[in-house]
Amino acid sequence: MLQEIIDEIYFQLDEQNIKSILNFYIDLIRLNLIRAKQAGYSKVRLNRYDDLYVKAEEKIFDVIEWKDVILKIYQKLSDKKKQELIRLLQRGLNQGQDFYEQYYKQCINDLIRVEFDCIFSEKRKQKDFVKIFGQIIKDKYFNDICAQIMRDKIIYYNRFDAGEIIGQLSGKNCTYIFSYIVLYYSIYRFRFEWEYININVLRILWKQHSDMQDDAEEVIEKIRNSNIGHRFEDKMYFKFMEYINASADGELFNMVYNDKILDVFYVWVIKTSVINQDDLIYSIYQDNLDMDIQIAIINELAKHDELMECESIHTWVQYMRYNSFAMQNSFPRKLNITLRSLLLTNINVVIVVNYVHENRYFYDDVIGAYLLVKLHELSDKTQKQKQIKEIVKNAFIASNMDIDEYINMIEKECYMCRCEINYVQKEKMKEYLLQTF
Repeated sequence: MLQEIIDEIYFQLDEQNIKSILNFYIDLIRLNLIRAKQAGYSKVRLNRYDDLYVKAEEKIFDVIEWKDVILKIYQKLSDKKKQELIRLLQRGLNQGQDFYEQYYKQCINDLIRVEFDCIFSEKRKQKDFVKIFGQIIKDKYFNDICAQIMRDKIIYYNRFDAGEIIGQLSGKNCTYIFSYIVLYYSIYRFRFEWEYININVLRILWKQHSDMQDDAEEVIEKIRNSNIGHRFEDKMYFKFMEYINASADGELFNMVYNDKILDVFYVWVIKTSVINQDDLIYSIYQDNLDMDIQIAIINELAKHDELMECESIHTWVQYMRYNSFAMQNSFPRKLNITLRSLLLTNINVVIVVNYVHENRYFYDDVIGAYLLVKLHELSDKTQKQKQIKEIVKNAFIASNMDIDEYINMIEKECYMCRCEINYVQKEKMKEYLLQTF
């Protein structure tokens, strides 16, 4: 009957009706829980999975449908009344009765989850959540609940900047989520190598993190109990902590690569754009990073548009471009050939031409786009070679674009890689393309 009234089957509810129903509901729950205790029930059933851990002789009091009632009441309330409801439920935690505590905790947990779902689907604002739940999530238990939900949301909704909610988490929980993200992507690299890396979220978590050493035991325990616990080893956390505290130089990234415990690319991102972005400039000139690792980083970086906007990453790319890749006298064997990876490395165009000559039937079409960008660096004689013209033409044909679209696409990639082309270059590129037909 109460469910039907809340569903407005009999009449529409106004704020006074809802308040009366809520008061009645709270009294009814209190009386039912008292009677359940007196009747010898040993546990309340809060969700459908509780039966999996019940002994045959235990009497279970089912409150699942009662929880549904409070969710429906909550959804009909204004934010101010929602805040009052949370305070009312919070008072129920201090009644000295374990059934009360179990029930009210689960109700608040469920309401937090509902709000998180709405926030990450952008139906609600973070500030609304903070206004309603800000007081109660100062409590360690609910702060931990928020951290657990937030952990999964950040992974799934990786483009969402949840800074206002993260601001409500304890330092220990920020350390936990920060560590979890890096460990998660290192462990499941084979599944998620294309995932968006949200630098802003990582920076907020790092800004609020606690002492990783002091909180190691509790953070490790949280990770063990998480959905990556079956693949997690304690040494991963301690190695991560070691990497965090080390200078962001080639020696560190060589060590990460050789240890093969965490993914070198994610550690590199964390060090260059989250933790050490301000002092990177002082360590980069002392760099002795192995060339294979540089190429591995470039291969991954080329997949992440969002990282291309980071100034500290651009600083690293610029240094490697002119002090490492410019010194190459042959085409990097392990480089994934994409227009972006070629632009990031700024490989000498003569080396690319030689590579094409040596691999006449095994080159990638994007090389034609790169040769077009670097046209001004080729001699007139090389520009007029039939093979070079064919490579440039075939790359254009494979793009399935008209000339303006193709040049604009190339210009956009050049802009992303901070090697812009000017108007004169663009016109010469168009002219050369037309001449290839």
